[in-house]
Amino acid sequence: MRSAEAHFDYFLFRSFHISPGAVLYNGNNLSANALVAGGQTFTAGGTTYESSSANPIAASYTANVNKVAPELLLGVGNLVPRGRRHWSINADFGVDYEGAPKIGFGVSGFACLPPNSSGLTCVNAATDPTVQSNVAAQQAKYNHDVSTKFYYRLWPVVSTGFSYSF
Repeated sequence: MRSAEAHFDYFLFRSFHISPGAVLYNGNNLSANALVAGGQTFTAGGTTYESSSANPIAASYTANVNKVAPELLLGVGNLVPRGRRHWSINADFGVDYEGAPKIGFGVSGFACLPPNSSGLTCVNAATDPTVQSNVAAQQAKYNHDVSTKFYYRLWPVVSTGFSYSF
């Protein structure tokens, strides 16, 4: 719901039209936060870690799409009323091609090598190069997975409009 669109309606016959266009600014995204309770395990980059009981792991996740996306719609109606009519309604259905989302991760807290959730085997997940390397590997795997799935790239569009002419 945080986007702007521009279309060109090409009328094929009567009120039926095809509308190529673009989503000009797409501020839609997804973000989530998670807390791994102390003593619970999690896997990043193929390595299993245990969340510290003293300073548990907090993780953030983001998924962002392209800011500009082409769009193709089919519709009926015209927002400019014809003749002496005052009211006009139109409806469009189609898809926009946003491409694969870009996934990002962030972690903070202390990660430990199991079976210890405290002590010398715990490291700061936000600064430890090994943990950060594994988090980056997990992020790369997820980005690869979503980029190979075509259905993450196309999004359905349903639009309707009402107008009144004085």
